[in-house]
Amino acid sequence: MALPFGSAPPEKPAKGHASSAPANPSIFKKVIAATVISGFFFIILKLVIESGVFSFR
Repeated sequence: MALPFGSAPPEKPAKGHASSAPANPSIFKKVIAATVISGFFFIILKLVIESGVFSFR
């Protein structure tokens, strides 16, 4: 879900480029955002499992 956000195709794409390719994909920002979001969910899941709310044994 991180990839399509904030992407807009160029008004006049260069010849040979896909018309749907984003003008400025901002891949680094999306990698950081995906890492932070997954880290947040990992920490929450780890805390829930360690607290004993759910028992997997």
